[in-house]
Amino acid sequence: MESYHDEEWGLPVLDERGLFERMSLEAFQSGLSWRNILKKRDAFRAAFAGFDPDAVVQFADADRRTTARRC
Repeated sequence: MESYHDEEWGLPVLDERGLFERMSLEAFQSGLSWRNILKKRDAFRAAFAGFDPDAVVQFADADRRTTARRC
């Protein structure tokens, strides 16, 4: 939590992948603690192809079902 706060939180995100990651984590955080989200960050990264929006947009139905189960 401390490293996230000191090194990421509140800093501008200027690249597409970083913005997609921040938006995704924020969306999953709704109603949950940041501690839980940050613990699962590696699982989110795996589920969302390293937060590569170009890869995610190409997901087929089977990919989306797999992603939903991972998160």
